[in-house]
Amino acid sequence: MMLKSLVLTVVVSVYSVSALHLAAFNIRRLSARAVSNTAALDHMIQIVSRYDIAVIEEVMDLTGIGKIVSGLNSKGSVKYAFVHSSKIGRTSYKEYYGFIYRTDKVSVKKTYQYNDVPDWFEREPFSVLFHVPTAAIKDFVLTGTHIKPSDAPAEIGHLPTVYDEVSSALGTKNVLIAGDFNADCSYLSATKETASPLHADSRFTWLISTAVDSTASHHTNCAYDRFVVVGSEFKAAIDPKSAKVYNYETGLHLTFDEAWAVSDHYPIELIIKDSSHVIG
Repeated sequence: MMLKSLVLTVVVSVYSVSALHLAAFNIRRLSARAVSNTAALDHMIQIVSRYDIAVIEEVMDLTGIGKIVSGLNSKGSVKYAFVHSSKIGRTSYKEYYGFIYRTDKVSVKKTYQYNDVPDWFEREPFSVLFHVPTAAIKDFVLTGTHIKPSDAPAEIGHLPTVYDEVSSALGTKNVLIAGDFNADCSYLSATKETASPLHADSRFTWLISTAVDSTASHHTNCAYDRFVVVGSEFKAAIDPKSAKVYNYETGLHLTFDEAWAVSDHYPIELIIKDSSHVIG
């Protein structure tokens, strides 16, 4: 029995190392000021270190995300880098999208900022084409999005058009739209979600259900943060049971105040299988 347990542990460990761990995380108003709280910064670094790629939303300046990457790089031999969008937003309030990634496993081939000529989005989505030699899918796009809460039904409804443009510009059908969709509670009812073009279009598969809670507050229960995947190859490459919320308050044994200092959101995460699981 002990031998069987040891073998199982080794197999799971090898799978975890060789697979690709991916997250989307809205770190509330990530900035130089946010990371001046050294305990909160340490917790951010711990959280992001779980992942090979992390899509970060609500990046207010490049100092905060830069401090996270510097902290990751100071921890050991594994090195990280980040790529970011231009600063976007209709008003004086603007944000970046940031993508933190492990340089030993992942490389960036191309980026694409959606050209929002109709002005559908408060913060137009930003996409990155990644190459991962060891994954079941070698090339795929991550599209970061941070939907405006009051315009959630309309902005989410335009994401299929964004996908079509991104797919054409970056030359692949395999895209994961990831981020803070504000897709629950008062911003998007279950009825409106079901009626949304992003839900009605059979090309798109939602991987995080409305049953989960991606908020760090103890007084809300909302699945604001979502993954939506497109492309048969990409869908086959994702471990279907791996898409979930990471509750870092519990996972890192934090008090509520310590967790709240990090963000008002928990990250969502999934696993892309390794190359031994290539389909076809």
